[in-house]
Amino acid sequence: MVLCKKSGSSQPTPVKKTDSRLLRREFNTLLPSFYMTIIASSVCTLINGLIVGNFIGTTDLAAVGIAAPFTQILAIFYSTVSSGSQAVCCQYIGRGDKKKADAVFSTALFVSGLLGLLLTVSCVGFAVPVARLLGADASLAPLTARYIRGLAVGFIPCLLNPILMTFIQMGSHPKKSIAAVVLQTIVNLSLDYLFIIVMHKSLFYASLASSLGAMAALIYLGVTYARQDNIAMFRVSYITLRFVTPIFRFGFLQAVTFGMCAARGVVFSHLLMSSGGADAASAWSVMLNVTVPIAALDLGTEQVCEAMFSVSVGEKDSYSVRQIWNIMLVWGGLYI
Repeated sequence: MVLCKKSGSSQPTPVKKTDSRLLRREFNTLLPSFYMTIIASSVCTLINGLIVGNFIGTTDLAAVGIAAPFTQILAIFYSTVSSGSQAVCCQYIGRGDKKKADAVFSTALFVSGLLGLLLTVSCVGFAVPVARLLGADASLAPLTARYIRGLAVGFIPCLLNPILMTFIQMGSHPKKSIAAVVLQTIVNLSLDYLFIIVMHKSLFYASLASSLGAMAALIYLGVTYARQDNIAMFRVSYITLRFVTPIFRFGFLQAVTFGMCAARGVVFSHLLMSSGGADAASAWSVMLNVTVPIAALDLGTEQVCEAMFSVSVGEKDSYSVRQIWNIMLVWGGLYI
């Protein structure tokens, strides 16, 4: 089972796929938008690295590189909730239980918003200790702290956007998800140009531009979601702690993936600062910008397969499970 539309209806519904070509077509339709969703989480790092490196200086670029693992720490939370809610919700969709699907989606948005608020308050108040933990020395800690505070302004939209994008994509509206990424990038670039190149502002404004870009994307996604039929709807009365555990259980592997990446980044930052100083940290920042698109393709494929698997498991459609597994093996082989 995978998600598609009924003829003459905008409402996505589980439909049995008896032809592997239809499964592959569904996969190829979803992959670009899921890929763009992963890229969206790294747009701020990519753009800020380019702008800061070319128009502010290598010392500030080093601060961006040191703060990069923090964006991966943030990814632990949004990927866990997004991936977990997607898996749990798709199983209920496969079983035809729309009410529980709505409850999972509503709970996921509530949990993400609450986590975003807690992280924002914590990072604004303790930005300097966080910067030191990430590897910044005494000279770079204030710069890194300013950059983190700018990012903290956008933590709530950064946590909510992946969930909305994921469910918009599963609802057969992938182009709207891609449009949100494009909007976020345009706003980010425009504000970076205004703040850094025209007004000659500090590093804080580079990360603030990223946060405002994420907010613009959230507004677009929220309006888009409210105006269309969706596989799951947000209802305050459906928020329940009952689904928090399954969401985090199904999203645990995503948390491990990003957790290991964040740990690697922190260790490398400490090693680079102790051996090569700010110049080495700047080079590390450039390397991260190069590898982000490659990693995003892998993670995007994983999320597409997870969504299709979950619906098939919910419907107990063993044929589709085997076909999706074959698709995943082919793409995994290409990455290797």
